[in-house]
Amino acid sequence: MSELPGRSQSEEDDFIARWSADDNSEGLIAAITAAIEGRRPSLAARLVNLLDDDVAVEPDGPVARAKRAARFLLHEPPDVRELYFNAMEEAWHELHKARMKRIKSRMRARGAGKSGRESTTGRDRNGRKR
Repeated sequence: MSELPGRSQSEEDDFIARWSADDNSEGLIAAITAAIEGRRPSLAARLVNLLDDDVAVEPDGPVARAKRAARFLLHEPPDVRELYFNAMEEAWHELHKARMKRIKSRMRARGAGKSGRESTTGRDRNGRKR
């Protein structure tokens, strides 16, 4: 039963259900190893939750990697990613507001007959002295 299921959610759910009814911990470890080697960390994370806590695992083995994947994928609160996105969105909004403020002040200055930027060389844009 260590052959991996297809990548659809229903196939993975059926696979997990079959393993939850089975008490073969060596076969479950083989399935977890196959999931890690098959680059399916979410499936491995779901499978590792079916293991008993008293099963001995290698510290850097595939089961330990699957436990780390489970901690990251399944136990991380979903709103953490949203918080990062909201902070990024707010920072972008502040930068956009500051940029628009600079642009509008230049446009207003030109409308009042002033140049938008003050030259540091004493020359205008065409190179003529002021």
